[in-house]
Amino acid sequence: MTIRTLVDLKHLSVSFDESEKNILQDVSFLVKEEEIVGLVGESGSGKSTLAYVLCGLKKPNQGEVKFFTQEIALVMQNPQTSLDPLKSIGWTLEETLKAFLKEKKRPSLSKEERKRLLSEKLTQFDIDPKRMKDYPYQFSGGELQRICILRALLREPKLLILDEATSMLDVLVQAKIMRFLLQLQKKYGLTYLLISHDRELVQLVCDRVYCIQNKNLIEHRLKGANIL
Repeated sequence: MTIRTLVDLKHLSVSFDESEKNILQDVSFLVKEEEIVGLVGESGSGKSTLAYVLCGLKKPNQGEVKFFTQEIALVMQNPQTSLDPLKSIGWTLEETLKAFLKEKKRPSLSKEERKRLLSEKLTQFDIDPKRMKDYPYQFSGGELQRICILRALLREPKLLILDEATSMLDVLVQAKIMRFLLQLQKKYGLTYLLISHDRELVQLVCDRVYCIQNKNLIEHRLKGANIL
């Protein structure tokens, strides 16, 4: 079976501002479907900037960007700031679902149908559906990150970018979230770009790892391991 390429970046250079020096220089980067690709580097090396390019939030100064899917979602580092503190998690998830159905021109769902679907999803993500009326401050960090992951997956992405998605959690919760992500990846055939400063983690779970050094990417090929 042919493995499909999802994203192919060639000779990209990127800066924060056109008047500034490049923070990424002559970067080539490839992601194929159902891979777990790691991206590591020091703080400020440009890892998140590359993620923003992949999400279409940042334009490169030069180079070629080829997307073979537009179904890309991002889970950011801090779940507390990723969710509206004034809205219940049920409202946030429902609005995400409604926007996705409208964008894809799919039949709309009734309020009861949306509630039933979200209840099923929350149960799968180990969140009590009865808590849909609760606000972000009422959840633990691990629960909030699972909610953020669910919100991203409601958009049915082919590529899920995890930008330091476990770095603000304690070690035990990090391990639980990673096991959960690996289970989802196997169940749904997802593709992950795992951005992290934790080199041991990416070496453990990733098929390939890119390392940013001196504005350039160095690729390391690994045999991804299973920590389930």
